[in-house]
Amino acid sequence: MTATTAPALDLVDVARVTAAVELIKIATFASVLEESVPSSTEAERAQ
Repeated sequence: MTATTAPALDLVDVARVTAAVELIKIATFASVLEESVPSSTEAERAQ
């Protein structure tokens, strides 16, 4: 029983960690975009 459930749990953990890392990457990328957009609009307003 443990021999079959342990690998399954490991796969679930790996999937969770992978999903968490991808979400962090997406959140970081989104925050970078949000930070870059206002700066460009402010530069256009200054001109």
